[in-house]
Amino acid sequence: MIEAISEKTIKLLLESDKPITSKNIAIEIGMSESSVKHNMKEVRSIIAASNAKLQSLPGKGFWLEVNEEQRKKLNDIINEHSDKAYSFNYRRHYILDILFRKNADYTIQIFADDLGVGRNVIIKDLEAIEKWLGYFNIEMIRVRNKGVLIQGGEFDIRQAIIYNNTAYMNQMEMDLERPDDLDFRISRTFYNYFSKVYPKNDIYLIEDVLLNAEREMDYHFEDISFIQLMEYIVVTFQRITQGRTILENNVLNKCRISKREYDAAKHLITRCITKNQEYLVLEYHCMAAQFSLYGRYEEAVENSYLKNEVYRKYAFEFVEGLQKIIVNRTILVNDNLINDLALLFKKKKMMKSYQVINSNYLKHDI
Repeated sequence: MIEAISEKTIKLLLESDKPITSKNIAIEIGMSESSVKHNMKEVRSIIAASNAKLQSLPGKGFWLEVNEEQRKKLNDIINEHSDKAYSFNYRRHYILDILFRKNADYTIQIFADDLGVGRNVIIKDLEAIEKWLGYFNIEMIRVRNKGVLIQGGEFDIRQAIIYNNTAYMNQMEMDLERPDDLDFRISRTFYNYFSKVYPKNDIYLIEDVLLNAEREMDYHFEDISFIQLMEYIVVTFQRITQGRTILENNVLNKCRISKREYDAAKHLITRCITKNQEYLVLEYHCMAAQFSLYGRYEEAVENSYLKNEVYRKYAFEFVEGLQKIIVNRTILVNDNLINDLALLFKKKKMMKSYQVINSNYLKHDI
């Protein structure tokens, strides 16, 4: 296992394009200079394993002699052997994964033992995680002699699961080749992500049920919408299989859906979930709402419960504020400009209200 001080030092050296002194290394990684100097023998040994060289010169500092192949090998060594427990992001992902899946009988001490850190570290982690869960209207509850639990709506919990997983994606190594027979909208990055985050699920099955839904509704989802719907589907199947079904009203109840969207959602879910189907009515509605929001976005906005007059007022106020900032130019205000801005604000409100993760449509409009 590579200790945190060694990993941080090597990563800093990889990022530096000029020599860096032990004093500056210590400042950058938050360690004492004596600790950095004492640990350089270990750092040199790890670097040598990649066939790169650590060079040094008194008064000048340390630098790497490394080519691209050696750089990749050194990164692979770090990723394979690093002490991930020192990273808050790693601990947060681990703790949340336990809370989402088990949500019982996991005490602070068990988390500390699992991760090899002190109780105080876990206590601080839980405080940060509790604040993060609050964004999804999920409560963290500490039960004496039982452990840490979470409490919230099932749809909110699923959104938090997806956010937690996607946030961890940057730390994954994209080393799997994408099969050629997958739908063209499934990228190599998403294939690696799906394979590592949802290893027990068949990507071909999830692809197939979504393609069937597309044909049934006569829709064609854009690339980002297609893969995000795939993730929503796989999380839905996982949670229902674990006995965690959406039984309470949520933000998607406000979304208007068509009969063909509802029927397609029902057919998709019942194809894979064969038990207790009488309890899945809200699941059908939520899936259909996702189809509506991703598949016919413009129409969903136009038919939403949001009132045009309110958002036209916001548009006027926005233009007035903008004019005060741009003092040397005059903004020509007409109905088309106000209507376009009002529609843009409605879309942003819908994205927030329905907790739709995809923001590509909004970026395109801006």
